Amino acid sequence: MRNELPAELDPARVTVVCDPREQTPWDLSPLRMERRALQTGDYAVDGAEHLCRLERKSLADFISCCTWERPRFTSDLQKLLAFPTRIVVVEASLAELSAGEWERRVSVQSVLGSIASWSAMGINFLFAGDRAAAQKMASRILYMVAKRQYNAARRLLGERRPRHVAEDRQDDGGLAPRADSAISPTGPDTTRRPARGVYPQETLAAFDPTAEVVG
Repeated sequence: MRNELPAELDPARVTVVCDPREQTPWDLSPLRMERRALQTGDYAVDGAEHLCRLERKSLADFISCCTWERPRFTSDLQKLLAFPTRIVVVEASLAELSAGEWERRVSVQSVLGSIASWSAMGINFLFAGDRAAAQKMASRILYMVAKRQYNAARRLLGERRPRHVAEDRQDDGGLAPRADSAISPTGPDTTRRPARGVYPQETLAAFDPTAEVVG
């Protein structure tokens, strides 16, 4: 007999993966935190690592990324492009950044130019204002990623239709399984969806270790 997942995902059941190299990790309560190595980015959702990565930057860190660390940071950002949701969350406001009150000798125009260049690559930037606001926004974003994956898992557990029945074409943000697609072994593919019956089991285990794929 299958287990039913609740209609709403309790934030306390969401586990965020934080890379051990993160020296001043956020407090993302009520989400849970687990320290585990990530190949890129600072934060991900357990069971949905292929969907989202967040990169945390203080103002000082971000200015460094726009100057002598720019080549390395640009390389890191290119790796983030493999994930549908990729966001650099800066613990400062854009107005604060535009004021140019920092110690390093770099012009405001140079910093803004770097942001524009990276944005054109496809990277999203969130200037949260301060650390407290950055934590709240990061917690919300990671919860929403988990919630979308959770809803897709609930749909999968509820599937009992024969395989010859046409797939439901309701918009699901690219997360629900489809019969004419497959999981990419090398990373997320936003144009293709998991095949029916091969949805990642770890996704379900992240929310309910006893839940099983049925149908």
